[in-house]
Amino acid sequence: MPQMFSVLTPEQARYSIETTQHFDGWRAASERARKCGGNMSWKTVGGRTYLVRTHERRGGQISLGPRSPETEAVFEQFWRDKQDATERLRNAELRLTELARMNVALRLGRLPRLAAWLLTALSRKRVLGRYVHVVGTHALYAYEAMAGATLEPALMDLDFLADPRRLKLGVRGVPTPRLIDVLRDIDPSFVQEEKSYSVRNKDGFEVDLLKVADRDPLRSSKGRQPAEGDIQPVEIINLKWLLHAPKVEAVAIGEDGFPVPMSVPDPRAFALYKFYLSQEPSRDPRKRIRDGAQAEALVSLIEERLPQFPFDPDQLRMFPTALRQGVSTSGNPFWTGSGDQD
Repeated sequence: MPQMFSVLTPEQARYSIETTQHFDGWRAASERARKCGGNMSWKTVGGRTYLVRTHERRGGQISLGPRSPETEAVFEQFWRDKQDATERLRNAELRLTELARMNVALRLGRLPRLAAWLLTALSRKRVLGRYVHVVGTHALYAYEAMAGATLEPALMDLDFLADPRRLKLGVRGVPTPRLIDVLRDIDPSFVQEEKSYSVRNKDGFEVDLLKVADRDPLRSSKGRQPAEGDIQPVEIINLKWLLHAPKVEAVAIGEDGFPVPMSVPDPRAFALYKFYLSQEPSRDPRKRIRDGAQAEALVSLIEERLPQFPFDPDQLRMFPTALRQGVSTSGNPFWTGSGDQD
């Protein structure tokens, strides 16, 4: 099998690691700044002075008690913490900006710009990894970041058959806030298509929401539903293999050089799913060719760069038995037939 990926150079690896580390630092600083958000001040009511806390997000005020040595200490500590959190966040943002310039120069920026912005927005709204996961071809950017490598351009040419102009997200549960609002915060031109599960912006970039089809069709209409006017996920029968697979978190780097959080299925599950698609008779033959190539490349990447993910059939129990039996002890998945689903 020809080499399907290139390992990062030592300098690229250094900046990739540093970007991930500083992104973790930025997230910690951002969370601390969030907790120190709002305001704290003194308010006089009926001749008495009270310490009042104002919250940014919820609005309104709460009294922390009348002025006393104790509340004065709380007041002073709040402003010390707030100043320190603000400074730490500013320093973290400055360092990430510096690293972004180097990442672009070193050609580490991989994830297409709009997809990167959307995933970052979903992460900041606490939706990514909790309600939605990347289940389409864009997941390959997470796997190559985990492996410290880059897949060959032909495999990552997401313009082929318009795929990478379509970000596919698997949904479990009902996200809050509305996903359509999160997307429009990034690009107001997103509008809902005739397909209720898809939105498209003015440049033709699509976001599709997919969910697991319920075995009992009568149950699919029950339970909590997406908010009115939000994107309505479409049910995909075999998507359950990916949505039920363990998820892994990774930090890719966008075209602008900034880190992008990603939540994707276990790479072994994604590889096996791609093998399945490459053998699915009803699928577009051109897509099947690409699916097979991507599956082989991902298997090679896992074997050589991600040994913590051995191809053990017991780790892939969310797949049908026939598919799991196609995972050899040498670590090479291969097709053995469709079989019955578990």
